Amino acid sequence: MRGPNIFVSIVGALWMVLLWEGWNGIRDISEQHAVGYPNSAQIYYYMGTSLAVIAALATFAVLLNWVWRFPTVLAVIGTVAMLGFVPYLLGYTGGV
Repeated sequence: MRGPNIFVSIVGALWMVLLWEGWNGIRDISEQHAVGYPNSAQIYYYMGTSLAVIAALATFAVLLNWVWRFPTVLAVIGTVAMLGFVPYLLGYTGGV
């Protein structure tokens, strides 16, 4: 299970970087005191989505390592999280 764990850790680290950048972005927007910003949709998109993916990866890693022994399923879940990274960035950066 070493390979899938390393892969999921790398994908989780990428999502952690997005979570950190989202936190910094929300903090910077709130320091400008702009009316209506940051709104709840921005907070959810920039922080909530990243946090949900990180929590899902961690939960599946724990379940598939200690409860069941399915390295292939863990690799597939990590691949899905990695493939979701690009569409997420399109919305994160404002599109094309």
